[in-house]
Amino acid sequence: MKVLLRGLVFLILLAPVTALAQDEDWGDGADEEITIDESDLQIEDALPVSLTGFFRSAWALWVERFDDNPWARGKQSLDLKLTAKKKFVRFVIDGHASWDAAYLHKRDSYDKPTLEAYEFSLIGKEMFIGYTFGPVDITLGRQIVAWGEGDTMSPLDVVNPRDLREPGLADLDDIRMAVLATRVGVFYRSHRFEAMVLHEANFGLRSPPFGPFSPLPALLNSGDSPLPIGDILGGRNFGYKDAEEPFGDGMGGFFSQQQPLFRWVYKGAGIDVGAYVAHTMDKQGVFEFPSPADILSPERPDLAITLKHPFFTTVGTSGAWG
Repeated sequence: MKVLLRGLVFLILLAPVTALAQDEDWGDGADEEITIDESDLQIEDALPVSLTGFFRSAWALWVERFDDNPWARGKQSLDLKLTAKKKFVRFVIDGHASWDAAYLHKRDSYDKPTLEAYEFSLIGKEMFIGYTFGPVDITLGRQIVAWGEGDTMSPLDVVNPRDLREPGLADLDDIRMAVLATRVGVFYRSHRFEAMVLHEANFGLRSPPFGPFSPLPALLNSGDSPLPIGDILGGRNFGYKDAEEPFGDGMGGFFSQQQPLFRWVYKGAGIDVGAYVAHTMDKQGVFEFPSPADILSPERPDLAITLKHPFFTTVGTSGAWG
């Protein structure tokens, strides 16, 4: 049997070589001229519209709670991206959908805000239209922009909110969330001048107060006299609420929430330098807890920690050389 298998393998490996050897032109093409039609290289014109995407399946166990509920993740996610480009116009639609099967196990142990935050997720990512006129580039719509030069977290990167439902388990590029904005860039030699206005008060996603990645339960249960949270809440839902509306309260509120940003970047031979100015809303927010009366009142079915997001100004520089 071993001899027979070896013979089959030898024939399989020998067959392509034999076929090439029998070809009269094999080995005689060194002087032949190979030409490629220019139209074969015009991929953008031949395929102005493309749809790309990928599917991911992630499974994990939670060692710290192995005896109670070890199933941490059974997440199935699908990402699709539609792009179109014609001459000076480009169009992008990008979306993400996911479902986590882990929340089917011991479902009653999770509160409603946790299930809403983790079980199903449908997120619209980049959705914009861009125009390029010579050195001028204009982008309108929901965008993801890395603001500030840096290999990891940068204090200048204040454009996009973050998906912080699973902190530390995803790359920075994966947790940036798109925000509605208008961006204008002008390129002059090695310089780039860019102005941007955020039209949306978007503060990202975070783990609910009693979600699997929230520090609040550990803080409340620490010390010599832990609080009886289950008795106090009495099965009520406890979540977060942003004080600001995404597009303000009326036209006055909309214009008062506009967030301008400016930057200049120079990329030369062996050196990158940038200067940044931004007047944006604090995406982390300042906590405002419910009053003790609201917490203790059984007539309040839902409780919320209000997050206020004041404006602040960021001024900074970045650079790299080598």
